Amino acid sequence: MLANLRRLTRKNIVLPATVTVQNRARGTTLTQPFTCHVTNINKQGACIFLPKVMDGSFHIFHSTREDNNLSLLLEITVPLDDKRFSLNAIPVWLDLLHDGQNREFKIGIEFTPVVAEQQIKDLQAIASL
Repeated sequence: MLANLRRLTRKNIVLPATVTVQNRARGTTLTQPFTCHVTNINKQGACIFLPKVMDGSFHIFHSTREDNNLSLLLEITVPLDDKRFSLNAIPVWLDLLHDGQNREFKIGIEFTPVVAEQQIKDLQAIASL
């Protein structure tokens, strides 16, 4: 997404994370954890980078967008503080970045209303350091 179209300014941050796809209606996890990292965040969403987006035939972006019962569970680890944050989100946009041999996927996510506002404030405070 273009930075000038965002509703809120994002804070740049680089944190290791994992993301899984959850079926909210059934309370089940549908994918293995995808290793990723968060590159920026605000109280409405974040941008994550992933080396892959497929788990078998399941596509983390397209499959989740096609079923309203599915959402992402983003689990962020703050290495120095050993804090963990679990945030529910939905994917909004997808972009492919590649430089010849290497490729990485960039996904914009929007946090769902159930995300605790204090967790977002804590993450933003860490990003300000």
